[in-house]
Formats: sequence, structure tokens, C-alpha cells
Amino acid sequence: MDDERERPGADDDPPARAPESGRTTRPVPRPARPEISLPGYADFRLIAQGGAGSVYRARQIGPDRDVAVKVLQVWDDASLARFREELETTVRLGRRHPHVVTVVDTGTVPDGRPCVVMEYYDQGSLHDRLCERGPLPVAEVVAAGTAVADALAFAHARGVPHRDVKPQNVLVPPASYVLADFAIARGVDAALSASLQTVSYQHASPQVLDGAAPAAADDLWSLGSTLFTLLDGRPPFAADDPGDAVLPYLARVRAGRPRELTRDDVPPELRAVITRCLRTRREDRFPDAAALRSALAAIGTAPPRLVAIPPRAAEPDSAAASPDRAPPREAEEPPRRRGGLLLALVVAVAVVGVAVVVGVAIGIALMSAGADSAPSQHAPPPAPPAAASAPPDLDEIRG
Repeated sequence: MDDERERPGADDDPPARAPESGRTTRPVPRPARPEISLPGYADFRLIAQGGAGSVYRARQIGPDRDVAVKVLQVWDDASLARFREELETTVRLGRRHPHVVTVVDTGTVPDGRPCVVMEYYDQGSLHDRLCERGPLPVAEVVAAGTAVADALAFAHARGVPHRDVKPQNVLVPPASYVLADFAIARGVDAALSASLQTVSYQHASPQVLDGAAPAAADDLWSLGSTLFTLLDGRPPFAADDPGDAVLPYLARVRAGRPRELTRDDVPPELRAVITRCLRTRREDRFPDAAALRSALAAIGTAPPRLVAIPPRAAEPDSAAASPDRAPPREAEEPPRRRGGLLLALVVAVAVVGVAVVVGVAIGIALMSAGADSAPSQHAPPPAPPAAASAPPDLDEIRG
């Protein structure tokens, strides 16, 4: 029973009946999974599998880097020829545009199936991110949509429609977004992520569902459906019932009645872009991918609303007006600053006072010295020397 659960489509099989009495049942051997090998690559690990193909993570021996090897379920000669022809287109697009995934190599596995070797991205696809985080931010959705529209404009100008734009095919490199599986999606659905799906009807336009030849306008419809899904978490025509069947979904697509976006943060310009993409008639959508890219870029490059911040006023009660705001450093230590200013003032006055006293003293000393050394102009002439007197008489002394 475990083997039957793992087999694709086993859940749709009728319940097994008990064997009749007297009869024995022989277990049906399960076909072994073919071994994958490719010259120049090693360490193959299955990361996604579906009815259209399998994706392996492998190691490229030469550059010593991780790659994604996509093995497609293509067996007949006509499909192989068409695959190889369209793959050449994909290789040329990837080498010339930054938002188209780069095909590193192509080859054939031992059982004859073709494979494509592409760059491996650890972050997976937008579908993986949506499953992990839920609806994405508006800015991320606009950026991804702009990159995908740019890739579509480049491919459409060269006559190459994508045919299967969906979140699973938008990969997330470290710096931008790239669109995978150009020109090989028709009849071979290959989503380079852990959520490989075999049916893409949820993002197919009414014309594609009706079997019309794919056109560039159908890629625009699919991109609008992808943007809606990234914002809402579910495709635009999904019902509230999680078990919604395919036929009712297709009927709603043909009727052209998508659900409303209930998010409040989606700008009206983005809503208008998505609504126009999902128009039922091709001529009612954007004229081309370049016009869609310009409309999305205008949303993503709109200048943010700037709020003028007035200069900070030195008001004494500004801190009290905002109790949760830390006061400025000047208000933290006002006593210390006032004390320091007072001390500096006292020292300055003392120094000036000492300088004045010293200066006065020096001035007085200099004036005094000058008065003693310089003769006065009004002094009387010096007296003549006194005449010499006779020496005293000794007899008088004795007597």
C-alpha cells in the first residue's frame, strides 16, 4: 500500500478489493527509478518531481558549483526535435537578458530523455516564498512584476512567447528575479522549485484554455494572475472552497469575474494594472509587455512621501512634552556646568587681580627709583664748602 500511495495518481485509483476465496494475488512490481547521470556532473539529488519531469540538484565538477538539472518527460522523436529547437531560443535569451534564467548546459540522460542544466538558486521561486511566508509585500511584488515584464518585452520583441508565466517559474536570485522555462513550457510544464506542478490552468488566459494559439497578450494575462496570487495568496479566480474543481474554475475565468483584493496596502495604481491584465479580451489588455513594464515601474519608482522635520527648538520644557524621549545631554548635568563656569570666573578674576597688583607694585618701584637717581631742576645750588677752622688749643683743653 505504501508503494501505491507514492505512485503518481494512486489517490485517484478505486479502492482495492479483497481477493476472492481460493485465489492468490501477485504484487505488481514497481518500476525502478532510472538512474540519473550526466558527464561532468555528480551528486544528483531529487528536489522536485511531477508528471512532466523531475528536477535534480547536482554538482558541476569543473567550476565546482551547484546546478539544477531538469529531466523532461519527452520520449518521441517529434517532441525531442521541437524541444531542441526551442531550447536554442531559451539559451540565446538567457545569455542576452539579466531577467531570463541562464541555461548552463544541455544533454541526455542514459534512458534517452533530454535534460537542461541551469543555475541553481537556494531561495527557490516566488511560489516557494509564498508558501513559506504568505502574501508578499507590495514592494516585492512590484519589483518582481517589473523584472518579469522586462523579460517578456525582450522575448516578445524576438517573437518568443513564454506560455507559462506563474509564480513557480519566477526564480529568486540574490539580487533580482529571473523568469525560467522560456519557449519550452508548452506541453512540458517544468517549474524549477520544490513545488513542481503538472497543470498550469490557474494562470492560463481564457484564450489558452480554449485551445487558441498562444500570443504575447496571454503572457500579460498570466503575469497579472501571478501578481494577484502573490498579493492575495490564491489565484484570482479561486473559490472560497479549498476543494474547488477544475471545471468551475475554468468557467469563472471565461466569465471574467476575478475576486477582489482585500488588502488595504495595495495602491490603486497596482490594482488597475492587475485588472487590465485580467481583461477577457486580448485587445483590452496592455498593448505589449513594454507598456506593462512601464506601468509597474511607475509604481515602483514613485518618490516616497517626505515629511519636513523642523529644526530642533531649545525650549526648556521640550523634554516634558515627550516623557518617553531621553533628554539631551545638556540637560542631564546643569549643576556641574554652572559650577565649572563659576570656578573659572573666580580663577580668572584672581589672576587679573594678581596681575593688577603686581603691575602697580612694579610701577611704583620704577617711579621711586627714577626720583632718587634724577637731580631736581629747582633745587638750590649746593653750599660752598666751609672754611677750614684752626685746630683747638691744647692748653684750653687741659684747662
